[in-house]
Amino acid sequence: MFPVTKLLDNIVSQTSEENKIRLEKLWKKFHQKRDDFLKARNGDHLMVPFECDDCVFWKITKRSPSTANQADKLLLECIGRSNLDAFWSRSSKTVNQNRLIVNRQLFLSKTLGMPAPYVQTHPTPEYDHRGFEVAVSMIFMSVYSGDKHSENHLQFDTVRRSRTDYGNYLRSSNQASHLHLSLVDQAGSYTRFSHDPCGSLWFHRFSEGMANRMGKIYLPNLAMSHKLIIKFFSVIEDKIKESKPMLDKHNWVIMSSYCTVSYILSLRGDEGFLLDINEMRKNWSNHSKDFIVITLLGKLKGEKEDSVHKFPCVNKTLSGIDIKNTLLRALNLKNQLGSTEGPLISDINGVIISPRVLDDMIHEVLIEIYKRKRTLFPISIKGEDDIISSYKGYRSFRRSSDTRALDMKVASTDIDIVNRWRVNERKQQGKRVAQQMKQHYSDFDKLIKPFLRYTSVM
Repeated sequence: MFPVTKLLDNIVSQTSEENKIRLEKLWKKFHQKRDDFLKARNGDHLMVPFECDDCVFWKITKRSPSTANQADKLLLECIGRSNLDAFWSRSSKTVNQNRLIVNRQLFLSKTLGMPAPYVQTHPTPEYDHRGFEVAVSMIFMSVYSGDKHSENHLQFDTVRRSRTDYGNYLRSSNQASHLHLSLVDQAGSYTRFSHDPCGSLWFHRFSEGMANRMGKIYLPNLAMSHKLIIKFFSVIEDKIKESKPMLDKHNWVIMSSYCTVSYILSLRGDEGFLLDINEMRKNWSNHSKDFIVITLLGKLKGEKEDSVHKFPCVNKTLSGIDIKNTLLRALNLKNQLGSTEGPLISDINGVIISPRVLDDMIHEVLIEIYKRKRTLFPISIKGEDDIISSYKGYRSFRRSSDTRALDMKVASTDIDIVNRWRVNERKQQGKRVAQQMKQHYSDFDKLIKPFLRYTSVM
């Protein structure tokens, strides 16, 4: 078994001790075992290139390790951990089946009087040709003080940036500019080649294994139920009525506009900040009696340039959310303050509001609702800390809007148009991908009905 300190052992699994015992006894082989990722298996070397810890140490430092040097001991442990991670990029079943097939081939070759096909013709290079130094740096970095998701270690997505940074350095270095090798397809797209040890098979397997071992703590912004979202806007209206100082009233009015538009149009949090006073006023006179046109000025995700984006939207939803008067109130208030252009989602001086400020206001409202009616929240919300960590302006309103649309059986094509998904998204494993908004709004009239159908049910 490779030497692994308690420090490194702390990040072997995200599973609690109680769940480990339960899974081992009841689920048996279907879940991770207690000693997974802690020792090598018979046949691992047949799946992944392997070099012993001392050899890797010499390649990195150009000397042998010293038993009296604590830094050398730690480096050896990190090297051992990286080798184990490379091994555990493949399941035990896969490793065992591959070993059995190799043994069968050896038996057949011996029976037929043939030499075994598994030969090593060249020794490994004397330099770090597989990216060991970057790998052990990732291992050691992972046990630093944790981020917001974990107290005792960093996330894999955080530490893997070391590999990205190293790749960027190599591609920008002088030696990379001496020789240009690239593959060009018929469309003229280039794929460039570089001498990058982190592009080796070993490093690829190491990254997979490390990701498998560490897992991922995924804490997405939660959606609000429809009852909660209606109560949310109701409390905001109460706060606007109760606000005496102009500053407080202004902030709640602007916050209401941001939350309303983000929810109704299923916007990402940063898109809600693109509401523009001048563009809104310019399009206000073009409003139909049946709908309004909400305009954003800026660059949406996936676009390469700023432009004006027009969203048709019902005046008032079936649930009673009055979008038209909410935005008209904000525009009139800005007019009273002398703000005739610039971002609508801004403070009393016209400076765009910080997302953190809006999040604080959102949390204030939700916590107030939680104290009054706990049943409006999911059982996973145990208190104020859970509200603060689970609900954010960036994703909660978009998720709430998507959830409401599905609940009201809005046609998938309408959802795709409003959310700006590609038509062929289903062919791409369900991942959301950006689409140029100008493709939609080049034929604005044909998009009015899908937007009205979507926004009406919110």
